[in-house]
Amino acid sequence: MIILKSTSDFEIDSVKYPNFPLLTWELDSDLGIESGMLCVEAMQFLIYECLKRGRVNSENTWWAYANHLSQFLTFCEQNKLDWKDISESTEDEMLVSAYRDLCVGEFGNKWSTKFGHGFRIFPKSSL
Repeated sequence: MIILKSTSDFEIDSVKYPNFPLLTWELDSDLGIESGMLCVEAMQFLIYECLKRGRVNSENTWWAYANHLSQFLTFCEQNKLDWKDISESTEDEMLVSAYRDLCVGEFGNKWSTKFGHGFRIFPKSSL
């Protein structure tokens, strides 16, 4: 996953958003992904959360959200995991749980470091 800055040509509904993060894939021939392709779903999420809802006014927050998404999607890429796969039967086996445990356990991140900016997937009590 590569994050690029948009130019002043990037606009939504005739409003320009320079420096908006653009999430692009790295090459992954197994998944049929070419380097530089936008991660459409991640971009839809960022645009909705950061621009359309009208609750995020800071470019720094745009980039915080983009970095969190990028780290999770990179984790999936590097481990050849389909981030859309939710077929596991228990919470302990879920992909997001595995990523959370990796961040908290191996990387020593605090729970709030990774999941405190709009990515609160599980309540703190589940940790």
